[in-house]
Amino acid sequence: MKKRTLLKTIMIAVLVYAVLTWIIPTGYFDGGKYVQLDKLPVGLFDLIRYPIITMTTPLFLLTGGVVILIGVLYSVLNKIGVYQVYVEKIAKRFKGNKQLFLIITTCIFMVLSSLTALDLPLLVFVPFFATILFILGYGRFTAMLSTVGAILAGNFASTYGFNIAGYITYYTGNINDAIWYRLGLFVLILGALLFVVLKSSNAKDKVRANEIMLYEKEEKAKKSVIPMLIIVGVCMLITIIGMINWSEVFKINIFGEAFSNIKNFKIDDYPLFGNLIGSMYAYGSWTNYELAMMLVITTLIVALAYKLSFDDLVDATKRGVKKMLPIVFYILMANVIFLILNTSSNGATIFPTIANALFELVDGFNGIIFGIVSFIGSFFFNDFPYLLGALYDPAISNYASDISVIGMLMQTMYGLAQFIAPTGILLVIGLTYFDIPYDKWLKQIFKFILLAFLAIVIIVLLMILI
Repeated sequence: MKKRTLLKTIMIAVLVYAVLTWIIPTGYFDGGKYVQLDKLPVGLFDLIRYPIITMTTPLFLLTGGVVILIGVLYSVLNKIGVYQVYVEKIAKRFKGNKQLFLIITTCIFMVLSSLTALDLPLLVFVPFFATILFILGYGRFTAMLSTVGAILAGNFASTYGFNIAGYITYYTGNINDAIWYRLGLFVLILGALLFVVLKSSNAKDKVRANEIMLYEKEEKAKKSVIPMLIIVGVCMLITIIGMINWSEVFKINIFGEAFSNIKNFKIDDYPLFGNLIGSMYAYGSWTNYELAMMLVITTLIVALAYKLSFDDLVDATKRGVKKMLPIVFYILMANVIFLILNTSSNGATIFPTIANALFELVDGFNGIIFGIVSFIGSFFFNDFPYLLGALYDPAISNYASDISVIGMLMQTMYGLAQFIAPTGILLVIGLTYFDIPYDKWLKQIFKFILLAFLAIVIIVLLMILI
């Protein structure tokens, strides 16, 4: 990556956090009251030790593994030859109206993200859409913003995605709480995103599809594209439906009950299907482990359907792994602060101390202060449920009457931070994948950040005043 600005920024963030641990004592909230403990400084050897520890954590291994498997899938698709024919055919259809495809891409990713909050499953489709955008002549920033950026924007304006809006129900108790405000926010954020995407589409940043994607024009094949579309489409549809928490979000139990019935079905008192299925989670409760499994299954079925030789499969796998390894390294570095926060034996960190200092500036609930606290916390916790957990006690104990506004502030401040935080996993993946320097990203995303912040102010004010 040019000038390695993202890596430098991540390393600076880790160093800043390490310095802060020498200055700020740790603490935690208990019954809404802050309890201060001793400082827990990060030492010089810890700066080497923690990245190594991060490398062995399930969170890093699973996220990195999924990213690598996405690369392997596309490498295999490229190897069979029909993938190139198909993406070029789609690009040809939109050649006379390429902005329409840009708008469709942005809307698809943002709508699906808002409804599901399934970042990694949606990331599976990014190379496909981005390749077409590159063939149509769009640059890196436009491709990044209309795909990965749209996923981030969907999280920002989450409506029914369990990993964002669903977790807020642990505060509010109802997925439909403030739903009209969240729908209004969705419209405003989508409008802001489309405005910036279309403005950026005129920028001169030409890039060939094969510079970034696992895409080689000379390896075309005259085989039918239908098997590929069916295999990938069906497998990924099964995966996404299986990862949506139907029970907790929509109170729909049919998927879990059907899975349980199949698993418990016996033939001559023998649970054949249960043993064949193994220890998988119930359908509708699938995790990224099942996503990784389905990516492997999809890749193997595609290889078998197109009679890919074992040597070609191995070669494609090597290319896919090699392509994605730099991204995995950046994921590792971006998770270091998050790991340090979660290695405390008593759960005490410097964040509650910072939050309490800000809360004490005012009496009672103050939207500006809580918004600032949520924004700062989003740089520490790059996984939204952990931010909710860190602020759950003071929010429920001290500001219960303002809980709907608090939920909105936490969701939007977290969403805003993920567009600029060097610790944000999805942002790090996108910037590395599209080879966009971090400083250039900040300059180009500035307009959207301003518009998004304005949207937050409008929605929060309406919630407070109405």
